[in-house]
Amino acid sequence: MPITCVKKHSDRAPDLAFREILADVSDHNTSTPRSDLELAIPSLPPLHVIDEALKNTEVEVDFETIMHAMLYMLSGSNRQLRDIVNDRVLEVYNDESACDGQAFIARAISVVQALACRQRFHSLTASEVAAIAAGGMADCVAHLDLGEVIETCGMGADKGFGKSSHGAVQYKTINVSTLSALVLSSIGLPAIKHGSYGNTSKVASSNAADMLDIPRHFESYELMMEYFCETGFLYLEAGVFKTVHDLSHMIKHETVNHILGPMSVPVSSNTILHKLIGLNGHMDPRVIVEAYNILHERNYQAMGGIVAICGLSSDVEFRKFDLTVPNDLYRSTVVDEISPHGTLLAVGCGGDYFGQVVIELNDFGECSFTEAEIMIPNEEEAVKVANMAALTDEDSRLSDYLAANAALALIAYSSPNIEFITNRQYRQGELRRAYDICRDAISTGEVKRYLQSISPNLEI
Repeated sequence: MPITCVKKHSDRAPDLAFREILADVSDHNTSTPRSDLELAIPSLPPLHVIDEALKNTEVEVDFETIMHAMLYMLSGSNRQLRDIVNDRVLEVYNDESACDGQAFIARAISVVQALACRQRFHSLTASEVAAIAAGGMADCVAHLDLGEVIETCGMGADKGFGKSSHGAVQYKTINVSTLSALVLSSIGLPAIKHGSYGNTSKVASSNAADMLDIPRHFESYELMMEYFCETGFLYLEAGVFKTVHDLSHMIKHETVNHILGPMSVPVSSNTILHKLIGLNGHMDPRVIVEAYNILHERNYQAMGGIVAICGLSSDVEFRKFDLTVPNDLYRSTVVDEISPHGTLLAVGCGGDYFGQVVIELNDFGECSFTEAEIMIPNEEEAVKVANMAALTDEDSRLSDYLAANAALALIAYSSPNIEFITNRQYRQGELRRAYDICRDAISTGEVKRYLQSISPNLEI
């Protein structure tokens, strides 16, 4: 029986087919979140109890309650979890109709909406975010044991540079996180890119992977792992590895998918995950780093270095903010990547939170680009051409931009320490070292050669 409970459009047939392959061979014992979620089943309360807790924005919702909420959410889309929670739901409601498929989906939608509403009217705490992410990890149909990797991702739904026309974003940038992962793989670091199809961009990460002829589906789990061992790179399609992704797209309005998606990576709990994550202005980067600390401490995910970034708008005077205390600077975010106007970073490593800092372009040394030079029309062909120009140094400014973003991922992989936050001279040295490595990989053609090796049919 298929693992997915939500119907998807026929154009996603390859996603569904590969998902079923992975679900058949998965070993959930490699993922602590799945086992912990199952342990929460005997104490699962009626949904209205959870709903009341989520609506009470005066009080932080405890970890277990969020996990109960995630049980209701995931049983709406994941048949494996629906099967193991079915008896408890029947016991709670004492009504066989409560175990009908549509009833499961209705409860799941209710939870999705309640969590989204809570975030909108009450900034989520690190513990709440961590519990949501842990639930998302439990939904993953496979948990890849990759040893140690750097993962790049963004939350998406950022404002972008330029003005919107009738609700549509006119200008975007290159597919930064996807291309950054390729840059890191080209210099020999094991890298994964976790992403999906876009909402605000005509070319999101999955589209970019297709344009670069990077495989997202394999005939077997073994072939996927063989590809990773050979290339040091994997593109992990969220719609392949998770069922709740279907639910979020079915609802077609704002959910907590921007948390679930990028924070629930389909790797084993003991895979050491280094992470660069771009935020969209709805989430405080400090909270994201501290949420990952909680996941690390609870053994949900072994964390290496983590850098959470917010690309700031041109009209914010960030020097007026005291970054040693909680503040709202992150709400001035326009892109979930580096901004030429200043970029807010929150940094941690292995369960430790080091603090926040704003970096500028001159911190990278010989790096120069303006907003106008990195703005790309939000059209498929324009983004496709710009992506290739950035990877091959055909557009030096786009290559500078790519190298700067890849440098932050390299910083995350290098396991940053507190001196990165407290010592400006040290920070600049680290940023310039990382930038030079990534920029040289582009300018010497190393990235281009790597891309040709993993995508031999790609015309470059």
